[in-house]
Amino acid sequence: MKKSIIVLLIAVLVAGFAFAGKLTGNATIKFDTDLKAKTWGFANTQTWKYTFSFEYDTTKVEVKGETDAWAELAITGTAKLDAAPTANNTGASNVAFTANWSKYTVNLSKATLNFKFKNEKVLVVDILKAGTAADFAKTYYKVGNAQKSYVAPINPGLAGFNVTYDGYTAGLGAKGSWTDEDFFYNVFLYAKTKTFDFAEKKVTLQAGAWTVLSNDTTNNATWANYKWFGAGFSAHYGIKADKKAGIEADKIQANLAADVAYDTKNEKFAFEIAADATYELAASETIRLDVFFAPGQLVPYAAPNAEAFLLAAKVTYSGHKFTFNEKMDLTVSGSVDARDILIDDREVTAEAKEVLNYKLDEKNSLKVTLTETYAILKAKTLAIVARVDYTAEKFTAYAQVSPSFQFADANKDALTQLKFEAGITTKAIVDKAELGLTYTRADFIKVNEKIKDAGLISAYAKIAF
Repeated sequence: MKKSIIVLLIAVLVAGFAFAGKLTGNATIKFDTDLKAKTWGFANTQTWKYTFSFEYDTTKVEVKGETDAWAELAITGTAKLDAAPTANNTGASNVAFTANWSKYTVNLSKATLNFKFKNEKVLVVDILKAGTAADFAKTYYKVGNAQKSYVAPINPGLAGFNVTYDGYTAGLGAKGSWTDEDFFYNVFLYAKTKTFDFAEKKVTLQAGAWTVLSNDTTNNATWANYKWFGAGFSAHYGIKADKKAGIEADKIQANLAADVAYDTKNEKFAFEIAADATYELAASETIRLDVFFAPGQLVPYAAPNAEAFLLAAKVTYSGHKFTFNEKMDLTVSGSVDARDILIDDREVTAEAKEVLNYKLDEKNSLKVTLTETYAILKAKTLAIVARVDYTAEKFTAYAQVSPSFQFADANKDALTQLKFEAGITTKAIVDKAELGLTYTRADFIKVNEKIKDAGLISAYAKIAF
């Protein structure tokens, strides 16, 4: 038994180390013209060599010059060794291990040429990539984790470089080929300004433009004969009003952004406008209006859809806090969201959220959160999420129930979902470890007389070093 414990401890300790050592590498940008293959264009390349020793988890290399013209390079390499006892060990003092290198990773995060001028400003040339053009106007709602844009800059991912100086940025990517009869090109070019201040910095403005030019029908047929041109701007207005007649008007913030683009191949023109305004009633209480308008969609190769013409607006009220006493308070928020406003098949959704905090004593507290989402038009649904969080000195626990109701079809049951989950975790029982017990995934709605999902019970212990 003792031998087994020793072997296990050694295996855990060895497997927990990572091996690193000497790391060398370089980054290069070049412009090649291959007279045999009849191709030309930029190329961004990186090479590295990593030799390992039993030292540290991660090796970092940073190169930086010390003159007015210098290069910077930052590269990181990491590797780990998996070790386990071999079979047929004869004694605790004669333990052999088999070792297997796992795949190491090398990440080149910076490769720049830097030039300092007499005014102390620095021009930086990034030789890793051409970069990405500015996309100023985006919808206020998200698709997945990102805000959607209907006139997104076209970026074919061409190799190249970008330059920054005094807040200005520009980038160029290019490649192509030729034959005895034709010359083919793919070019991506963009520029964007720094942010300009006006009216004692109450107004700021930024602009940019981009283009993609291609006549390539050989190496890059996807972009063949495309000529895209785009431009955009964003403006911000913010002011803090003076107190007048005993009324506080704390802050007004407003933003306006627009993008335009034109495709000469298909003769398509599109633009999008995004605007928002926020009025701050108090330190934690605001009213916000979001408006978005996109009369056309200019994302390459995207088929027309219902969202290609969109007028949407959303009003959000956030943060009014009712304080009952030193132990209890209630915060109330809400919003109304309307999309496709100009067509009959429009969607209007309202949401309300209440958060009640109750402090039991110095070490124990209770939070109750209730969220209601109403799809008033189109979907005609009601979704409710009720959650209770309990924080104690030794553990935290929660329980959540999520029913949903559908009112559009009178021939079906209104209740369409009845989810439940709960859990308890603690870091106070075992030092450096987290223990937990959770119940998730349950949905008690019946489908063909059977519960949709009885749920998943999980017990775990997590150790972090």
